[in-house]
Amino acid sequence: MHLEISTRFPMKIARDPAWKALVGKRIVMLREAKGVRQAELATLLKISYQRLSNYETGKRPLDIELASAICDKLSGTLDYLYRGVHAGLPFEVIQRLALEEGRLQNLGGHSELKN
Repeated sequence: MHLEISTRFPMKIARDPAWKALVGKRIVMLREAKGVRQAELATLLKISYQRLSNYETGKRPLDIELASAICDKLSGTLDYLYRGVHAGLPFEVIQRLALEEGRLQNLGGHSELKN
């Protein structure tokens, strides 16, 4: 799914349920790629478990300050959270994200990217 981002109406996009859900899914993907439990991340961010859950399920829009803190804790980038761009992520995170996203097969201890 690709959403066109408009610079004229950024608040409209931030409120879009599909976009919030996509950002939430990316938080989950990053968190799982790093092997961090939801409660553990909430503690690191000094927010409640429920608040983090609301971001991850797309019930609440993610502000830039918290997005930046999530990226710091999980070795992520704002480009990944908001746009899905893998560039700039550590290799091991990209590899785990690819595995989570189903683009990587582990064949006899060797990894191959699917086309």
